[in-house]
Amino acid sequence: MWMLGIGGALAGAAPQGAEQVIGALSMRHAVPCAEVEALTPVPVPALLYVVEQVARPPWAPMRAAVCLLEGHASEIEAQLQLWVTSPELLGLGRLVLGRLPVLPVPTAVELARRALSEGPEPERARATLARSEVIEVRALLSEP
Repeated sequence: MWMLGIGGALAGAAPQGAEQVIGALSMRHAVPCAEVEALTPVPVPALLYVVEQVARPPWAPMRAAVCLLEGHASEIEAQLQLWVTSPELLGLGRLVLGRLPVLPVPTAVELARRALSEGPEPERARATLARSEVIEVRALLSEP
């Protein structure tokens, strides 16, 4: 899919349990992240593999990204920064900005700052951040 080679989940051998994770994330109705992660001994690499390599069904990589955001943000901060700044990862960047309240505040602030200064859609980021529940994120909008 994106073939970025981040987080060790690159093209090539799938992490252990990746096929089961893909199956669970491909279901019509979302499976809770805890259940998905229980399918593999290496949830972060398996979920990153899905985000980076699985194109169909289109909701599978987005569900994997949600699981990563909600449970592993500190482990994948470099990837999150890439998601909010890379034009080819626009959908992931939008997902991150919409989920800032589930992230640790320092991480949310840093990602918001990067989206505003380096992201492909600064105006859209500004509008999304203005509605954020995170006060520190909204405060960025008043900075010069």
